[in-house]
Amino acid sequence: MVFYICLAGILLLVASQFTNLLYYFDERNFYHRSALYPLSVVLGLSPGLITISMLFQKRKEMQKNVFVSLFIYCVFPFVGVFLALFFYGFSWINFGYGFGALHLFYSSLKLLEIEFYSDKSDGAPPRLAPSYKQVVPVPEKKKRIASSHLWQAVCSVSAGILSILIIISITGVDVPEKKVVVEKPYMQNDVSEDVCVTFLRDPEKVWRDGNDYSRVGAQYNGVLFNNMKATVITNWRISVEVPEEGCSIDPNPWNGSFSFSKGQLKIRKPQDGDQENIHGADFYKVSPGKTINFGCIMYAPGRFSPLKGTSKNFSFSR
Repeated sequence: MVFYICLAGILLLVASQFTNLLYYFDERNFYHRSALYPLSVVLGLSPGLITISMLFQKRKEMQKNVFVSLFIYCVFPFVGVFLALFFYGFSWINFGYGFGALHLFYSSLKLLEIEFYSDKSDGAPPRLAPSYKQVVPVPEKKKRIASSHLWQAVCSVSAGILSILIIISITGVDVPEKKVVVEKPYMQNDVSEDVCVTFLRDPEKVWRDGNDYSRVGAQYNGVLFNNMKATVITNWRISVEVPEEGCSIDPNPWNGSFSFSKGQLKIRKPQDGDQENIHGADFYKVSPGKTINFGCIMYAPGRFSPLKGTSKNFSFSR
C-alpha cells in the first residue's frame, strides 16, 4: 500500500509540473499553492499513518528504545503537516523529516554503543546493529493477523484523510489572487476559459444627454462567468478602459461598486460598509458554474464603445 501511494504521489507531482495541479510560480517567480495542494498532503500523510500503525502492531517484538526512536521519527513530519496547513510560508514538513532523521541517527549511535558494551562484558563479539525480538506467529493465525493488519492500515489512512478534510472544512483553501487581462472583450461566455467577463452597452437603452449631442447615456450590462468546477470566486475586481473626460455614472449601480481612475472604470465586488452592499457580501460571491450580473447607467462620449479598442483587467481571489 505504501509503495502504490508513493507511486501515485510521484505521478501526480510530475503531472503538476505541466498542469499546476499542486502549485505554481507566478510571473514574479513566487511560489503559490493550487486548489489541489491538500491532496498532496493526504498522499504524504498516508504512508506515515501506515508506518505508525505497523509500529504499534509490532511494538512487543522490538526493544522499547527502538520503538520510541522510530515513533519519534514518524511523529515529527506529522506535526509539520498540520503546521503547514495552518501556517503558510515555511517548509514545516521537511523540517520535521530532517529533525526526525537527526534524532534517529543519534539514537542509533547510542543503541550501537549500548549493544557494544553490553556484549563486550559477556565476552561475546559485538553486534553491529540493535537486536530485535523475533516472534514467529502460529501458522493458523497468519491469515487472521494479515487481515487485521490490512484493516488497521486502511483505518489509519482513512483517519488521515478525514483529519485533512476536517481542517480544510474549517480553514478553507486560500488560493492567491490571480489577474487575467482580456485584450478583446467577450460577446458571450467562453466555456474554455476558467473565468469570462462581458461588459456591453444595451442597444435598446441608449439616449442623448439632453442638448449635449457629444455625450450618450446608456445602460451597461456586465456578466461574470465562473466556469471552474470546484472553485468559488470570493472577491473580484474589473477595470475597463474609458475616455478620461466626459464620463459619469448615475447613482445606484447594481451588484458592484463603480468608480473612475485615470481612464479606467473600476468595478469591484461590494464590501462590508459599501452603500452598494444591499444583499450582504456573501451574495456577490460566484459559485462554480454560476454567474453574477452587474451594471450601471453611464454617460460617456458618443464615440465610446466597450467593444472598440478596450481591454479589461480582471483580478479575483478564490
